[in-house]
Amino acid sequence: MYNEIDLHGTTKEVAVQLIQRFIVNCSKQGIHYIEIIHGYRNGSAIKEALMNHEIKSRLIEKIQAVPFNNGRTGIYIK
Repeated sequence: MYNEIDLHGTTKEVAVQLIQRFIVNCSKQGIHYIEIIHGYRNGSAIKEALMNHEIKSRLIEKIQAVPFNNGRTGIYIK
C-alpha cells in the first residue's frame, strides 16, 4: 500500500471518512507515516479539518503540515 491519498475534489465530510479508513488500512500494513494530498486552494477545508483534529482515530500520533508544500498534510500513525 502506498502512503498517500489524493483527495482533490472531495468534500470535507467524505474526506474525513476516507482518511479514517486509510489510517486503519495503513496501520494494518505497518505504515507509520502517510500524507494527505488535499490541495492548497480548494483543499483548505480538508486541511483545516486535519489541523483541528476533526479526524478521530486512536491510531493518530501526530498531524503536521508537510514542509514546503501547502497542499499536503502528514500524519504519523502509531
